[in-house]
Amino acid sequence: MGLQRRRRPERRVVPSVPVPAALSAAALLLLLVLASHSLLASSPPAAPTPRTKPSSILVRSSKALILTRSSSSFLYSDIIGLQLKNPVEVRRNAAGAIDVFRVPSGGGGPVADLWGSKLSKDYYGCSNASSGFATAESNTLPNRYLMIATSGGLNQQRTGITDAVVAARILNATLVVPILDQKSFWKDASDFADIFDVDWFIATLKKDVKIIKQLPEKGGKIIRTPYTMRVPRKCTPRCYESRVLPALTKKHVVKLTKFDYRLSNKLETDLQKLRCRVNYHSLKFTDQIQAMGDTLIQRMKAKSKHFIALHLRFEPDMLAFSGCYYGGGEKEKTELGAIRKRWKSLHTRNPEKERRHGKCPLTPEEIGLMLRALGFGNDVHLYVASGEIYGGEETLAPLKTLFPNFHSKETLTTEEELAPFSSYSSRMAALDFIVCDGSDVFVTNNNGNMARILAGRRRYFGHKRTIRPNAKKLYSLFPNRTNMTWETFSSKVRTFQKGFMGEPDELRPGRGEFHEYPAACICEGFNVAAHSNSNDQTEVSHKNGISSVSRSAGEAIDYHSINEDSDWIDLDYGENTPLGRSFSNGTESEPEDPEKERRQGKCPLTPEEIGLMLRALGFGNDVHLYVASGEIYGGEETLAPLKTLFPNFHSKETLTTEEELAPFSSYSSRMAALDFIVCDGSDVFVTNNNGNMARILAGRRRYFGHKRTIRPNAKKLYSLFPNRTNMTWETFSSKVRTFQKGFMGEPDELRPGRGEFHEYPAACICEGFNVAAHSNSNDQTEVSHKNGISSVSRSAGEAIDYHSINEDSDWIDLDYGENTPLGRSFSNGTESEYDVFVRQEDPELDEVLSD
Repeated sequence: MGLQRRRRPERRVVPSVPVPAALSAAALLLLLVLASHSLLASSPPAAPTPRTKPSSILVRSSKALILTRSSSSFLYSDIIGLQLKNPVEVRRNAAGAIDVFRVPSGGGGPVADLWGSKLSKDYYGCSNASSGFATAESNTLPNRYLMIATSGGLNQQRTGITDAVVAARILNATLVVPILDQKSFWKDASDFADIFDVDWFIATLKKDVKIIKQLPEKGGKIIRTPYTMRVPRKCTPRCYESRVLPALTKKHVVKLTKFDYRLSNKLETDLQKLRCRVNYHSLKFTDQIQAMGDTLIQRMKAKSKHFIALHLRFEPDMLAFSGCYYGGGEKEKTELGAIRKRWKSLHTRNPEKERRHGKCPLTPEEIGLMLRALGFGNDVHLYVASGEIYGGEETLAPLKTLFPNFHSKETLTTEEELAPFSSYSSRMAALDFIVCDGSDVFVTNNNGNMARILAGRRRYFGHKRTIRPNAKKLYSLFPNRTNMTWETFSSKVRTFQKGFMGEPDELRPGRGEFHEYPAACICEGFNVAAHSNSNDQTEVSHKNGISSVSRSAGEAIDYHSINEDSDWIDLDYGENTPLGRSFSNGTESEPEDPEKERRQGKCPLTPEEIGLMLRALGFGNDVHLYVASGEIYGGEETLAPLKTLFPNFHSKETLTTEEELAPFSSYSSRMAALDFIVCDGSDVFVTNNNGNMARILAGRRRYFGHKRTIRPNAKKLYSLFPNRTNMTWETFSSKVRTFQKGFMGEPDELRPGRGEFHEYPAACICEGFNVAAHSNSNDQTEVSHKNGISSVSRSAGEAIDYHSINEDSDWIDLDYGENTPLGRSFSNGTESEYDVFVRQEDPELDEVLSD
């Protein structure tokens, strides 16, 4: 899979030539030219060569002198290059002259603390529990067992394991050692004990959470079959108590599936510190993995005092998922497009827009130029954590020219040494993780799980230098670099990278994802490592297998134990955080894309679309419609199509006189109460959002006999409405009915524990017989009285000639946005309403998307 670099003004990297050497080479060239001219003098003149576009020349060789002919039409347009150490880029300008962008071989940068932060000594990791944090013995209730099935690559699974311990604590449950994902994209059959030290995991957390290796057995069989369910992303403690606890209390054993990023980013301090104890102290790699990782670090340190670890992340799957384009023509588009089809839910993206917004990984060449501009010279040793690079050696060549001391786990080991790991993607990822963690400088090219976890870990253990490219700002700099001097270019790079260099003060507490910035576990003021009375730091040293040493200011801390996943081959970089959002400094947020919001089902349907949906479901134009609404955006013009479809159109204003409504009209809550009563008493209730009124009415109508409550499946209907004129009415209505299955208020749409409690009060709904048949139930008699919809049939093939009107109908109150993003009602409950709007369920995409 060859990769052509982006089309830019003509240039390539060549070694530069000092003046004396150039003069000598020029003399030699002159002799060669004269000799060749004499040999060719008797030959007939060649036919005129068509004038071609001037080309740049790439010159790299071990020979002392290289003579390369360009495709220029000028007779002697050759460029001479000597194999020296300071590469330059050359290009021909409009006049045919050569412009030079000279890249120095040395760092040449003014960065005084390139290998570490002067501020790092003022911060330290602190994760001990407070005195008020109850022990596991007093916190754990009997007969409650929580099982977790993780998802994704090693690092994604690590976040799930960390959060699983906290979830068990919240639920007062015993945690069964988590089950690792063995079936997804990575196809790694390793279980927990193959990667992590399971006994250490259990022992170090025994004061916080009771953990067992497997469910208890009775008579050779496990005590109970687990009840399987899933919680939404970023589920809060209250969310666990309302969704999982009822099932756990009833079933005793609950298994949570696809458990990754299923716990809120913001928790109380003691729970956040528990997260840190799990992630930074209790999750330790097996001795075999750790020993190999330490060996790799030792071999890097033997080559140089300092080294950089680069998580390059330029594999084909990463580029395909990002939707970015790197100038490889139809070949690249075809190859990456084929890979992209793996995720059916991915939409086509504008490559230029993605790159402009900083959502595209930098090329290896761009990473190299950034590092050189920051001050790292060509004598620096580079460890590259990566899978197969798209474009192979051709793509890597510019980076290797800039940093010839180029290493990987494959180059640092023999095949025999790597054999126990090479067949297991998670174990290979663990090795990369250990080396990246032990490096003096860690450079990441995306903000995936490995990058986030390592960034947080390096903050916790002394704020070791961690560099993220500010891709959004660098976007415009790289293509235009030959229009400026190297000094100008490097100055701009250093300016753009402020806030992206891993300094302690880059992020404020509360900003960023917790695993990336564990603010609750970082204390400021003095270096506790130097104080013998610090229980926290003593614990850190003990649990990580590192002897506590006092160090001189600026000396890097050599901590490298516990692993997170090196998502070198995994796709979990996109989870919850669209690719590239890592490259924001947190001071500004991306504007919402209206088209994307609508595509994800987050926009209310227009009045016309609501009308078409109801007609497709079988409601004829003789049905009477009561509309609970405030002022409609667009007024009568927006309402016109709905009134045409349902001319029997009513509201509290049309059904009453001004005098009757006078006691209520000046009070919004009283007016809302009238609408509530009518909607509750209706035979069919249709909601166009999932606000408070919609949720409470849905729950009430379930409680009083499961009266018909319809919610539009906006995510599925999104693509149907604009294309309705391209199909028959029969096809359109059939699709609507298919999409609306699970959104019609049927009793079995949601399982206990799913959905928000007010929307689905599962604990208050019994199954088995119809209470309406019992005369003692006043409420249910009322339900029976109110219930009963007559379905109205219409002639098949009846065409509806309404096409267009595009205003969002904000027709109900604004409290729909409270805690629940607009449109999340459009889940059928088999997935959490939160998940449905993050992305369509897709077995592999689910592993990718999240942060």
